Amino acid sequence: MNFNISNIQRIAFRDDLVVLRAFAVLSVVLYHAELKIFKGGWLGVDIFFVISGYLISNIIISEINSGQFKFSMFYLRRIRRILPALFSTLVLSIPFSYWLLNPKELIEYCKSLISSLFFYSNYYFQNLDFYNSPSAKFMPLLHTWSLSVEEQFYILFPVSIFLVFKYQKKYLLHLLFLSTIFSIYLNNHGSELTKFYQIQFRLWEFLSGVMIMIFSSKLKFKNFEKFGIVILIFTVVYFDDSWISSIEGKIFAVIGSLFILMSDNDFSILEKFSSNKFIYRIGIISYSLYLLHQPIFSFTRNYLSNNLLEETLLIKFSLIIISMVLANFQYEFIEKKFSNIRIISSLNMKYSSALILLIFLYSLQIFQTNGAIYRFENNEFLQKYYTDAQRSTVSESNCVDGSLMPCLIINNNLTEKNIIIIGDSHLDTLSNFLYNSSKKYNYNLVISNNNGCPYALIYDPVNRDTCYKSYEEGVVLDYINKDSIVIYGGRFPRYLNGVDFSTNLGSIEDDLDEKNLVLEDIGLNIDYFVKNAKVLILIYPIPELGLYPLEYYLYDYLNDNEFLGYEKKYWDEYSSIINQKFDNYTQSNIFKIKTNEYFCDSYVEDTCVASYGETMFYWDDDHLSYDGASVIGKDILEIILRY
Repeated sequence: MNFNISNIQRIAFRDDLVVLRAFAVLSVVLYHAELKIFKGGWLGVDIFFVISGYLISNIIISEINSGQFKFSMFYLRRIRRILPALFSTLVLSIPFSYWLLNPKELIEYCKSLISSLFFYSNYYFQNLDFYNSPSAKFMPLLHTWSLSVEEQFYILFPVSIFLVFKYQKKYLLHLLFLSTIFSIYLNNHGSELTKFYQIQFRLWEFLSGVMIMIFSSKLKFKNFEKFGIVILIFTVVYFDDSWISSIEGKIFAVIGSLFILMSDNDFSILEKFSSNKFIYRIGIISYSLYLLHQPIFSFTRNYLSNNLLEETLLIKFSLIIISMVLANFQYEFIEKKFSNIRIISSLNMKYSSALILLIFLYSLQIFQTNGAIYRFENNEFLQKYYTDAQRSTVSESNCVDGSLMPCLIINNNLTEKNIIIIGDSHLDTLSNFLYNSSKKYNYNLVISNNNGCPYALIYDPVNRDTCYKSYEEGVVLDYINKDSIVIYGGRFPRYLNGVDFSTNLGSIEDDLDEKNLVLEDIGLNIDYFVKNAKVLILIYPIPELGLYPLEYYLYDYLNDNEFLGYEKKYWDEYSSIINQKFDNYTQSNIFKIKTNEYFCDSYVEDTCVASYGETMFYWDDDHLSYDGASVIGKDILEIILRY
């Protein structure tokens, strides 16, 4: 069949697509509400991508065919469709951020605020915790990553399609097909983060909508939407978070959407659903509902967490209803009001400029006051522990090749004495302490810390987690010789147990998976280091807390105690297998740093402490602050200088 693109005309308004939007947005909302039956609700975003490709391409191609297409008018329509509700959401979230977020969270919020405003938030959030990590549900603007991806598509696609129409119109379908295949191919490469957040890995979803728009201009299939409905329902209830970085769930979401888009909407079941006023209204307000639900959920969760309250099922359903009510108001008084092009072209430019200035001034004030830490009574004491100096590893700029995998720092070209740190983020602040010391004592430093991954000498993709790929080439081993000192440690109990650490004070969720071969890997690593290095310094697992210590001070949960801690028995039980493993090594060139002896049963009897007096040993639930790392770092430095 010949698909004459020149004959494509503007699609009439489709009520069935309003219902499809309702399904997509409800899937996302119920997923973020953490209702287990909708464990694949994150795929609602992929449905939106397909719909966007379908509708936007029809607008552009039909207007090119009629000679009415103008870039200025296209982008103006996008501005009036996207920006008013986005501005409204961002500005409304500002007072709640000031009230409810701790200094670190407030700084991250302001960075996300600016990135959302200029549609690069997908790249910003790519550098934070993953989309479905426990901490992500406390991020008010996390969901704007998808809006940024859509806007990037809206910027690039019109220019591309216009140029193809002008110079290679007869090859349009071929180019769309090849671009789709290439985007799908890219999903077999790249990290989980980039595949989730970046547009080149999502482009195939938009382009699938574009191609179906072209095909459906000639072909319509009766009852196809029935297959689409079944596929989409299966998709959102079957695919859970373990599929979130893979392409399989997205393929089902796209195919289900395409079946609906290809169906004859005059006889569609979804057309009948559109007569349901509630469902139809959800579809109409879907954009505002998508924008508002995440801030409402996250701010509520921050409030509950700050007050040690539980998020009940009743609260979840209440938040869903509140989101719908507020979205309805925003649609009526913001989206509809600013749908008039003439308003955008005159008075509203001043309002928009004022709002952007407000956002910038607010963010600047937050950055300059270290997250507005003055809001809290203990701000002078706590301010120190919200700085990067207390939290960070060595800056990449100090590495010889500008990379932290591994980072080589040369302080003395004449020495073969390399101090090699191998571990994960638990050794980051210790690495920074030893880096600062290396400048004074003139030794070379090699840092190979991979967040969330225990180092393994073997690369076995069948039996081991994909995080081991970072060490596949074993580059760090090149620096180990008979003059070198290896420092080895990590969050081994968490990798082994696969469950979060918990005490009588609580527990912090983490998304690390259980790694069954960690004991075997530890043994192989230690044997290699003992044989090939001069000295091995074993860092016993750093005691975890099961709580965020700074928040106990921020929200005054301490009741004037001079320390924050929990009963030592909890850590002894949780870390016993790894500690026993380390205890079994008795070689003469092994030195052991038993971290539990530094932080447990030392400052306070039978207690593991997070703080004591004016010193915070941790900056979150499991990472040592620079001050905490210095406690063990001094003894490590003594061993280094001895050899």
